[in-house]
Amino acid sequence: MLTTEQIKEVTKDNVINLRFHARAGQGGVTASNLCVEAFMGYGVCQPKFGAERMGAPTESYVRLSSNKDLVRTNEQVYGPHFVAVLDETLL
Repeated sequence: MLTTEQIKEVTKDNVINLRFHARAGQGGVTASNLCVEAFMGYGVCQPKFGAERMGAPTESYVRLSSNKDLVRTNEQVYGPHFVAVLDETLL
């Protein structure tokens, strides 16, 4: 659970960046889509994978903000506020 001070620090630029690491078929892209849908503001989910087979490493990026202009970018999230790793063998 985050404290009020931690939430203020994370949202000081009005954008929350998340990155999900998973294997194909584990639901990493679905989890990132759920984060966008659950957020009460603007958000975008960008999966990064090709024509991988089941079990190949995948990444997806989530950008959330109350300002729609701040989430309209197609670049990767290099410095996320939060990282979710769904398979510990990816570490």
